[in-house]
Amino acid sequence: MDAKDDGLIFTCGWSYIAGGTEEEADKSSLDEKELLEDVDREWEVDNDKITMVYGACVEEALQRVRNLQDKYMDYSQVKAVLLGKTLRDNETLLQEVFRWLEQTPEIARNILIFEADDLKLEEIQKRSQGQPGAYLENLYKNNEKYRDKAGTLKEVLYRDSSKGTVAKYR
Repeated sequence: MDAKDDGLIFTCGWSYIAGGTEEEADKSSLDEKELLEDVDREWEVDNDKITMVYGACVEEALQRVRNLQDKYMDYSQVKAVLLGKTLRDNETLLQEVFRWLEQTPEIARNILIFEADDLKLEEIQKRSQGQPGAYLENLYKNNEKYRDKAGTLKEVLYRDSSKGTVAKYR
């Protein structure tokens, strides 16, 4: 998740079956930075690896994602949330995101919340072989650099800021 022009950029990285040729992977890849520069209220991307929408608020972004999907959105499958710097700097929108995460019963309190300065979903999708959630969980467990820039939703919502950088958003 990130922000632009006081709106929310909501991106979902979908699990998929890895395979195919490198050429096929390149065809469906996204240049996230280029897309974010061109974002406007009517903009959206939807393919088997990534869905990306813009909304003025969390509910509008969620509705736009729902409108693109042909099946129920199962938030109990969410493993991690990446928070972009622009969103972290927008206190109002960031608090709205945290309220949504906290008030959505399907979202587990042990999902990981990452500061996403150097984590890009497109790159995660390429490296994860179709399992972005598992990749991010392993990154958190095995890479000290990312462990210091992440925490569980429970830690972010209910602990004081002594737990590390992500907890300061409470």
